Amino acid sequence: MSDIIEIKPSKRGGRLVLKLDDGRILRLSPRTAEENALKVGMSLDSEDIERLSVGGGRHIRDAAAALLSGRELTEGQLRDRLSERGYDEESIDALIEDFTRWGLIDDRRYCELLAAYCSRKNMSRRAMENELYKRKVPRELWADAVEMLKPATDAIEELLEARLKGRDADPSAIDSAMRYLCGRGFDSREVRNALRNYREDLGEDDQL
Repeated sequence: MSDIIEIKPSKRGGRLVLKLDDGRILRLSPRTAEENALKVGMSLDSEDIERLSVGGGRHIRDAAAALLSGRELTEGQLRDRLSERGYDEESIDALIEDFTRWGLIDDRRYCELLAAYCSRKNMSRRAMENELYKRKVPRELWADAVEMLKPATDAIEELLEARLKGRDADPSAIDSAMRYLCGRGFDSREVRNALRNYREDLGEDDQL
């Protein structure tokens, strides 16, 4: 038997979240809850839970394992996604402690993988820091990640070559390349220098 310890609206989807004392979460429509007269303190047997959940009731460990299946998540991302699914902070804290100890989540490993990806994509420092922030990588790991980036001049040259493909560039193409690279977060002075070098390599007059 499992007791209902809390009933509250879900953060999305217009459903109700039922928390059971064994750590499971059930998501039900308000109509289902009303039809079954569900309330806090009510006991449910295994048949009740199976009937109500129709596969939707999951222990927090199972939910976390499913979220991590085939992908890496930071601790912050996993916390947010479990919270969105209705799990309480105490249960999440306990799970994070276990999953960190077992190596199932590792913010440093995630940060290194993200830094390698950003470097391959010739991202600017600003763009990379935006990614680190969005993915909830702890700030104390940012400095090491930034060190893994290509020098900005190298990244700009590769992006510029890929965009212009060695062709002579008219003023409108140069202006478009300037906006493109600055939009990716590179410093305008470094972009201007790279464009100047590109035109000089092609034997064009410097008009920047």
